[in-house]
Amino acid sequence: MRLCQTLVICGFALALASCATQPALPPNATVADVAKAMKGLSPRDPAYQELLDRLADPVRTPPTVESEYNRANALFNRARAFETLTPPDWVAANNDYKRVITEYGQNPDAVIDLIVSASLLNAATNTTKIDPRRLPEALDGYNQVLARVRETRGAKAQELAVLAYHNMNFDLRQGTPEQRKQGLAGFETLVQRYRTSPLPEVRLWVVSALVNLADETQETPSKAIAYADDALTLTSALAAGVQERWKAEAALKKTGGLFKLGKNDDALSLSRSLFETNYNSTNIIQRRIAARAALNILVYQRDTFPKKLAEIEAINQEIQTKFAKETDRSIQIFKLRSF
Repeated sequence: MRLCQTLVICGFALALASCATQPALPPNATVADVAKAMKGLSPRDPAYQELLDRLADPVRTPPTVESEYNRANALFNRARAFETLTPPDWVAANNDYKRVITEYGQNPDAVIDLIVSASLLNAATNTTKIDPRRLPEALDGYNQVLARVRETRGAKAQELAVLAYHNMNFDLRQGTPEQRKQGLAGFETLVQRYRTSPLPEVRLWVVSALVNLADETQETPSKAIAYADDALTLTSALAAGVQERWKAEAALKKTGGLFKLGKNDDALSLSRSLFETNYNSTNIIQRRIAARAALNILVYQRDTFPKKLAEIEAINQEIQTKFAKETDRSIQIFKLRSF
């Protein structure tokens, strides 16, 4: 799923720091001093831009690997922060990513090179959020990431490669019928290749791929259930902070398959469990899954038990009241976090 998906779909958000402007730094401030000052600022604070300019000024900050790393990383972090705000800010985020790509694309430093690749990945992911018609541009970005990290070793490079492949396949699902098939085949490949990865982030994207496959195969319910069961099995290896959300995602897809197979008692039992487990969750995506599970119960009971209509409507009203004021921010695609 596009966390967020917003993988999904989820995205990883960078919390905005305090907007209070920091005191002016002395002329002899080091790169470390500048980097520390930036951490205490909101990316929207004009002082943040002033510090970026300082890092880019060869007179005040002689170019070194450290200064270039800090500036590239600061641009990357500001872009990540903009992504947690409104749609117009996504454009601002991509502008910062493009600055990283343009200014540091040929930098020989290995860590800066990874920041460039991560910027390409996140910019591609944002592109179809900004305008779904720009799928070819996004696909080009994903392919650039895959080409850049192909010969790079290390956990971060593998995370970049797998995440680019995951997000590319998710975006392909939104394209033409032929592209949709390519996306599903890509998810199958991702699961087969990386299901035993020791990297926690990669395991998460494998589960997301299985949930996407379960969603796409609802018209072949036995396949959907198999994918969902596989995802449920693999969630046991996920970090505690995301495990329950992805259990809920997979279980919801399984209920769809069970209903289509006519296994209504099993589907209702699982739906009730989903509702009870996730109804009061602090995670908005889990609460929405609870609402979906409740609606499944309502639809079935309305058709099967018409005499209970008043009771059903009372439950329905409770759900509407609970969720009426919530805004859906469930971006189901994943993003690479800051370095």
